[in-house]
Amino acid sequence: MSGSEPPTGQGPLPFEPSVEFLASLSESIQASLAQYSSASNPAEKASALKAIQSTSSKLSLVTTPIPLRFNEINFRPYLNVTLRLAFELSLLETIPSNSPITISEASSKVNASEEFIFRLIRVLGAFEILEVLYPKETSIGLISFSHTPISRFLLSPLAKASFRNHFELLLPAQIRSIPGYYHKHGFKSPEDHKNAPFTFAQGTVDEDFFDILVKDADRLSIFNNAMQIMATLGLKPLGNLYAFDKLVPSEDGVALVDIGGGKGQMLKVIKEAYPEMRGKLVLEDLKVVLDGGVVVDDEVVKIPYDFFKEVQPIKGMFPLPPLQKAKIYGSVC
Repeated sequence: MSGSEPPTGQGPLPFEPSVEFLASLSESIQASLAQYSSASNPAEKASALKAIQSTSSKLSLVTTPIPLRFNEINFRPYLNVTLRLAFELSLLETIPSNSPITISEASSKVNASEEFIFRLIRVLGAFEILEVLYPKETSIGLISFSHTPISRFLLSPLAKASFRNHFELLLPAQIRSIPGYYHKHGFKSPEDHKNAPFTFAQGTVDEDFFDILVKDADRLSIFNNAMQIMATLGLKPLGNLYAFDKLVPSEDGVALVDIGGGKGQMLKVIKEAYPEMRGKLVLEDLKVVLDGGVVVDDEVVKIPYDFFKEVQPIKGMFPLPPLQKAKIYGSVC
């Protein structure tokens, strides 16, 4: 144990951030603000904002006492539960676009008591998802709440689908797999996609994620819709990460194949970035995914394909493989 660590069972050390470190972070933010103010194009503004956000996050962390940070981590799951309940009630939809609504008014529009709504908005307000206004009067019904930018975003059906996909499908399965799966298979990254934490939690053997998903039309629909959130979050800048217009079509005229491309979100962005791109674009994914609807036009070739089970049907092309694509998506999520 180092001298800077408290003994086991005792609380954290006195909270005393370094004045010098705080000053250096403040100076960095001021410098980024100056860069943002003098930026001559959107790219420069975005770069300056990213620097401001990064340094501001460090400043927030270093000025937040350990007990408060602990509580934020410890109670985060309750925020997910609260949001899920708010979605179930369509509570966010009751809020006027540019004005607040009282708990009493909201209660008359949804199937919930005033006390229950108060419990929900108190949590959402604490995490700054809603703006909650407490009047001098003590009546719960007179407490009002209004939208914030994030709550407006959560009105999107795709945002809700993404939330449900993580909260109802992926996260519970992972939690149910701990510690059982890792005690059985060892504390290492899963090596068999048909016997992974998700499949273990479902009680199945030798079935992969999609084998399980296609058995439930509702969950499959949630998953497919959730995959579209990337377009909502803003994939446009990613279309310029590579000079796709320099690709040379194969003998069959194919320039690019997106393997496991979902509904074609990435191909759509690439095509918009390079409208004069030579050669065909091909979207490959499971049949159930393609049958659920795509976002690309008819010029994009759609081929049902399972890269776990089938041999790649197109040869001599430049693929956008799943692992590379995951790295690109990871820069956004």
